Amino acid sequence: MRRSVLTVALALSVGSTLPSCVPSPKEAEVRTLVEAFGSRLQEVTLPSPNVSEEMQAQYSDFVDPTLVEEWIRSPANAPGREVSGPWPDRIEIVSLDEISPDVYSISGEVVENHQLPAHPRFVHPMRATPLR
Repeated sequence: MRRSVLTVALALSVGSTLPSCVPSPKEAEVRTLVEAFGSRLQEVTLPSPNVSEEMQAQYSDFVDPTLVEEWIRSPANAPGREVSGPWPDRIEIVSLDEISPDVYSISGEVVENHQLPAHPRFVHPMRATPLR
């Protein structure tokens, strides 16, 4: 099982205060951002000779440029598709904590999809890899 570290810093502004049981608009926006990033993981093939271009194209809207450069230097530590299957399907958020008004700490799992023939009796197995 591979662990990845992902730090997300966002500059968002919201004027209202909601009860703690109701996700704030900022939290909803952070969740949407993480989910969008998770959908891009399958677009980066780590053993590819074009991995640096793929990472720049797919991750630069979501991840700090310094971290993207670190992943380019060491693709084995980066999230992405390792082989033709299984491939990263999405990120499921385990916890989301506000550190400051513009910074969140997010823990999640990269859920991988295994391609199987399309048939109503087949269940597509998923494997979760923790992200910290």
